[in-house]
Amino acid sequence: MITDSRRFPDIVLTDIRMPGMDGLELSGKIREHSAASKIIFISGYEDFAYAKKAISLGASGYVTKPVAQDELLELINRVMVQIRKEEQFDRQQEISCFHENQTDALLGDILSQMRDNPGGVSLKALSESWGVSPSYISILFKDKTGHNFKDYLLDCRMKRAKELLAEGSPAAEICENLGYSDYDYFSKSYKKYYGESPAEYRKRINL
Repeated sequence: MITDSRRFPDIVLTDIRMPGMDGLELSGKIREHSAASKIIFISGYEDFAYAKKAISLGASGYVTKPVAQDELLELINRVMVQIRKEEQFDRQQEISCFHENQTDALLGDILSQMRDNPGGVSLKALSESWGVSPSYISILFKDKTGHNFKDYLLDCRMKRAKELLAEGSPAAEICENLGYSDYDYFSKSYKKYYGESPAEYRKRINL
């Protein structure tokens, strides 16, 4: 049994009657670890009362056998709309709970880190540090600066890379400072950004 709620699917489609563990027991196991997962049951006509009980326990719906594809797709679409509404509500709640002075502090921290240590910046680390979701940080950054988070971070990394190249820093040191584990990948990224490789840039400035 998976115990990490982040690994549960948004929608679970399961038969009412299964060998070993019936649908209601499975529903209970899922609910222990993921309250957000939506559960749809497939049942035979003789399982109607059973299916009604499943819905009373939090299932999002059921379809009867033989399963009509159109009916199943319509139900899944309704559940997906419900999921999107809940996610939007959660984001709005997150934003309303995060006061304006906190957003200013968060933005200041992001810009400071990007300027001073662009290689150490990531949405995941900022999310864990500030207790907000990566998507919230991306939305906030775009709203406040007009720039995409990843694009702006790449700008900072490439500018810092150019400075380090001009200073004659070793390639391995540059990669480490900018958060790249592979020099070839860094070199390709640099060339895509500037139109010339790090080696070509150094040669051009006589280093």
